[in-house]
Amino acid sequence: MKIISGQRSEDLLGYLVDWLRDIPDDEFEADHVIVPNMGIREWLRSELPAHLGCSAAGGDGVVANVDFVFTDWLNGVARSHGEDDLDARWNLDRLPWAVLRVLNQTPDLLPGSTPPDQQLSRARHVADLFDRYVAHRPEMVRAWLTSDGAGDHDGTEEKAPLADEHHWQPELFRAVRAEIGAPSWAELLPDLPDRLAEQAAKGSLPRRIAIFGLGTITPTQAEVIAALGHHLDVLLLVRLSSGSTAGRHPLTRAWGGSIGSTVALLDSLGDVERLEPIPDNDPSLLARVQTAIDLDLERPASPESFGPVGDGTIQVHACHGATRQVEALRDALLHLVAADPTLTARDVLVVCPDLPRFAPIIQPVLAEVLERPGMPVALADRSLARLTPVAAAVDALFRFSSGRSDVGDLLALLGQPAVAAASGLAGHLEVLDRWFEELNVRWGLDAGHRTRWGYPDDLDQGTWSTAVDRLLAGVLVPAPEPVLVVGDLVPHDDVGEIEVAGLLARFIDRLRWFTSMCAERRPLDEWCDVVAELADGLIAVDESDGGQVRDLRRLLDDLRLDVPTAYGVSISARDMGVLLTARLGTEANATRLRTGRVTVASPQPLRGVPARVVAIVGFDDQAVRAPAADGDDILVLRPRAGERDRLLDHRRELLDLVMAAREHLIITYDGRDVISGQVVPRTGHLVRLLDAVRAEAEATGGGHLPLVVQHSRHLADGDNLQPGVGEASRLVDDRPWTHDPNAARILQAMHRSEADARAASWAVPALVGDQIALDQLVNGVGFPSRTLLRDRLGISIPGDDEAPSTEVDLWPSGLALWGLGDDLLLRRLSGGTTDAWRDHHRRLGGLPPGDLGESALDVVEAEVDLLLGRADLRLPLPTDHRSVEVAVDGTVIRATVPVDSDQLPHLRFTRWHPYLRVAPWLHLAVATLAEPDVDWTAVLAARAELNKKTGPVAFHLHLRAVDGDRRPSATRILEASLDLNRRARSEAIPFFRRYSWSLLSGRSASAIREDLESDIQDHWTNWLHGDVDATLLEGDVDPDHPADVGLPAGGFRAHRYARLLHDTWTATVEESTPPTDDAESGR
Repeated sequence: MKIISGQRSEDLLGYLVDWLRDIPDDEFEADHVIVPNMGIREWLRSELPAHLGCSAAGGDGVVANVDFVFTDWLNGVARSHGEDDLDARWNLDRLPWAVLRVLNQTPDLLPGSTPPDQQLSRARHVADLFDRYVAHRPEMVRAWLTSDGAGDHDGTEEKAPLADEHHWQPELFRAVRAEIGAPSWAELLPDLPDRLAEQAAKGSLPRRIAIFGLGTITPTQAEVIAALGHHLDVLLLVRLSSGSTAGRHPLTRAWGGSIGSTVALLDSLGDVERLEPIPDNDPSLLARVQTAIDLDLERPASPESFGPVGDGTIQVHACHGATRQVEALRDALLHLVAADPTLTARDVLVVCPDLPRFAPIIQPVLAEVLERPGMPVALADRSLARLTPVAAAVDALFRFSSGRSDVGDLLALLGQPAVAAASGLAGHLEVLDRWFEELNVRWGLDAGHRTRWGYPDDLDQGTWSTAVDRLLAGVLVPAPEPVLVVGDLVPHDDVGEIEVAGLLARFIDRLRWFTSMCAERRPLDEWCDVVAELADGLIAVDESDGGQVRDLRRLLDDLRLDVPTAYGVSISARDMGVLLTARLGTEANATRLRTGRVTVASPQPLRGVPARVVAIVGFDDQAVRAPAADGDDILVLRPRAGERDRLLDHRRELLDLVMAAREHLIITYDGRDVISGQVVPRTGHLVRLLDAVRAEAEATGGGHLPLVVQHSRHLADGDNLQPGVGEASRLVDDRPWTHDPNAARILQAMHRSEADARAASWAVPALVGDQIALDQLVNGVGFPSRTLLRDRLGISIPGDDEAPSTEVDLWPSGLALWGLGDDLLLRRLSGGTTDAWRDHHRRLGGLPPGDLGESALDVVEAEVDLLLGRADLRLPLPTDHRSVEVAVDGTVIRATVPVDSDQLPHLRFTRWHPYLRVAPWLHLAVATLAEPDVDWTAVLAARAELNKKTGPVAFHLHLRAVDGDRRPSATRILEASLDLNRRARSEAIPFFRRYSWSLLSGRSASAIREDLESDIQDHWTNWLHGDVDATLLEGDVDPDHPADVGLPAGGFRAHRYARLLHDTWTATVEESTPPTDDAESGR
């Protein structure tokens, strides 16, 4: 056995090259190279061809007949012993079944309570613990098996007794050992030398192996390597510092705690050749820091200095949030490339301790997008791997089965491509969404499904089965009005997409079957049959992904082999779903180096991989904090020398990252909160690193460049664009820091003059039109923000409406009550009856169940009766209307007026507010100009204001006559309305639906402010005006705003728009209250 240790992977590489060049006698025999991670494997694959070949200098070779395997290979060799292979039930995939069998028989062996649907998951956790103990502390396991319980200890040299909370583990392990009835690997390990000798005699061992790049070695690995060394040639190349293990350097003392135990284990294996660092004639600050760490040189702490001590090889960038961190990294990398043309994207490794946080932004910011210069990026990390479509479908279906099956659940399930393809509904989601709303679907596949949550077994209102029945009935019996066809079943009108209705019915039926299967615990073999049928009916993929379905079927076949081990064990649907998802695995996102791109990954897969530039993005407290230890894991409580200690291993990982950079180390972190701008304290690890760098600069000489750069909050900042301004510019010899040309354009836009800003406002050319419908005119005056954005500019804005209810309503929502009242009001005005209205809504199924629904109808009926009585209308209203057109100020206004009636009814089942006057006011003006001989009366009525018990509000409106003629008033109304409509369609005017009416209507100051707040809650108004308040509006007194020409003078702008409206109203309308003694006349 030959053992060599050195800090640099490149120095160890030469020994591996020489070993591979020494071709064994059997040139067809593969060489085994054992590596610790994928990053080292890919680095070797890319580097070895440059050193192998036929020529003396190498570089013309290929890497062939070399098997790169991970350290698990050592365990595999040790656990294999010929015909007496380790019993398969000790394999980690099958061990949970043995644990679960024992716990089913003796549940008291496991402390605490386990939810019924998570028993297999808990058994898997226990199996993971036992597998770790067998692999890393076998002597402890052997001692447990020979103990009667009184002498159970933790396997350390002190043989410390186990804590009370851990005594259950040896007892449960003994029970599992008895259940399996075959020795574990821990029991077989003492016979390892004899078994390896047997394998060597049979020729089943390779002739030689090389172990490359390990940074730590466990005692069990050392034992296996030592045993292998007696039977084959072993080349052990370990990444370790060349100096002492005393921890004199501050970083080896803080981060190198695992080095000493690894050195001790290496020395126990034989003589170790330690490689000294190669001196550099002109070492950079980074190189000097690394040499000091490698030799474990003492570096006294230096007081923190904010002066320039860096030379650019170590850069620390303090930023505002994740995006600014990536932007700072991009510009730093581009400056390095500009300074060194030999540096390419393939020479850069970007390490993200919190990769999920940065993955969505790092590629678009770093990569070359549109006009922004950047560097091509490759995300290479299994932590970003996604479930395959089939695995994701299985996971989603099992999750769906345990839920309440509301509309969101079903739509999310159809969001899985494999499920959507099987259902045939992928292209019909809009139709489904409309149906779900019209059919008042809430949750539950059927009434029986709801009983799991304690609901009665006859409450099927709002379930999927009821909705499907109504759809299918609507296909067979189209009915514009709800009718009963079978029992209480009401067909849904206007189904339209008949094929989609059939597909939905089939899909819901399959989901009902699967959910019913998941309602009970089942043995493994039954679950395999259920999932096989599931794959046939609810999962489908195209030919390119067909292998995933075959993988699922192979997995089911493998699980059926576990049936004898799992005999007598029943598990929940949740446990089965977790088992399948874990075993199906993910779409591998393998680490690939030297792809011509910047490689981005989390620290683990890149550990020990050298690069010219190493960047650590997100060096923040939460990201670099050590992972929490498992409180059940005995190994973490008192780790032995060389055993995997999560805390020490995590710190060593940071040290490896610092040592992997060859020319530049770039670190970014959150220096300030992205929202508040407050300083964010640096993580302790970063503080230690900066202290060590300053100590090295103090000891061996520093530079003149800043070590830590404080970046501005925004990229579009003068400090990033001007040479010689800001710390970042000084870092790059006073050149402008950012390479993003968009930053300059943004900055220019931010500093426009007032005139430029006004020219770039919302103003659009005035609308010149010769015709307008009365409804459009009402909207322009009543909804000015929506009129400009949607009607004029064609802008669609997502609303902030509440999500559809997923509960069985015990009382109608405000919107639902309005719908009921509005429908009854329209029916009563046209001569309809309350009984017909009640029957209609009972059959539709949107009411609360039982007596609650009847109570809601009673309340609405009573309010409508009061409203009609207060309005004092002559009922029924005439049904005939005729179209009219009137011309005002060059614009023709189109509307309709009733025939044989002088009443213009505008009754609203909504709360009273003065803005409700707009529609009847304008309608009255148009009718007056169209038929001036008719004495028109507009009747306005609405429900009482919220929290007021005054009853309905009603007014009769008449136009004022001038010398007996009402047409001048009508003309003035329409001229002012057309003027407001033109302004609203051309400019973001300070005119609001409620607030503008309230300003001059005698309402209290608090009511006026509440009205403005209500206006801003409208998403159109909020999008256009932002979170404006009364103070801001009252402060906007610009007397010369170009949009305000022709408005009444004086006051703030919003007040002048309100006066235009209010002055016109008071000058043209006579408003009277209907007599109260005829309150019943509308019944």
